[in-house]
Amino acid sequence: MDKEKFIDPKSLEIEKSIVNKFFCEYDLLTGLIILKNEITKAFSFSKTISEFIEDQKGNPLTSKMLIKKISETHDEKIQMQYLKLLLEIVGNYFKVEIPKINGVSSLLGFL
Repeated sequence: MDKEKFIDPKSLEIEKSIVNKFFCEYDLLTGLIILKNEITKAFSFSKTISEFIEDQKGNPLTSKMLIKKISETHDEKIQMQYLKLLLEIVGNYFKVEIPKINGVSSLLGFL
């Protein structure tokens, strides 16, 4: 139980989805492989975003630009909710200062 309300369960949709993929797998090893792949993918996407933000320093950014960068680099389409998770990873793990990003700032409490 989160007594200090540090974690909002309503904002964990992507995380729940990843964990559900793991738990839905009957074979434990297959579930672990799926979990590892999802974490690796999120790390790779976040690294791409952090590098893109650093390269664009001083220029305005939009959520559409970030989603397009992921699509071009990794041949994957992501949704806004997943972008929100990736930006949290960029800020917390890569320690990149997240600028105001048009189309995302209203969704993120820390921007």
